[in-house]
Amino acid sequence: MPYSKLHNVLFLHIPKCAGKSFEVALGITSKEESEKYKWRSFFNRGFKYLLTKTKDVKAKDRLWGTFDISLALQHATFCELELLGLIHKEKLDNSIKVAIVRNSFDRAVSSYLHMGKGETFLEFVKTYFYSENRDHNDLAHKRTQLDFIRNKKGDIILDYIIRFEYLEKDYEAFKLKYKIDAAKMPHIGKQRIKKNYKEYYCEESLKVVSDIFKEDIEYFNFTF
Repeated sequence: MPYSKLHNVLFLHIPKCAGKSFEVALGITSKEESEKYKWRSFFNRGFKYLLTKTKDVKAKDRLWGTFDISLALQHATFCELELLGLIHKEKLDNSIKVAIVRNSFDRAVSSYLHMGKGETFLEFVKTYFYSENRDHNDLAHKRTQLDFIRNKKGDIILDYIIRFEYLEKDYEAFKLKYKIDAAKMPHIGKQRIKKNYKEYYCEESLKVVSDIFKEDIEYFNFTF
């Protein structure tokens, strides 16, 4: 959930929705850092290893005791920001809250191309989205898009929605509306050449994705 102090913009970064490009355009991070971010230093990795080896192994099962987690801040939900107090409430309330949303059927294919390990698309959607979450970043890729933009009361808190399908047009309209002087949206990340997303689907995979992301499809009026 990156925040731009310069523009007072809180960006609800939904995975597989051109989030890195938006972050670079607003100057939250650089193109180089976005593509080659060094998550942990050598010493930090060492201490992380020791922390893992000495953790309370009973804490998670009992939901009691100290349980250490790593939080992928760029993919934190708005509710997580609220509950963990990661941003001061006044700043949270007064910021311009924006997100990029993407057709769920297209987004599922993008997840497949990024996370798939040689299986078919049908095999992927039947296993990946239901598999156990290894960490916070992994969970973020499986959440619905609505999960990111609700507050702790369940209300949608967005001030502005950018549609992935109209990315450049909506981004320029966003800047104009809020008088934001920012760069054009660059292309960040490696994108494999792929067919039209519809070509990946069969009747069964269409039903699986429709069920998994039912609330997104209905709320944003996504169509296959």
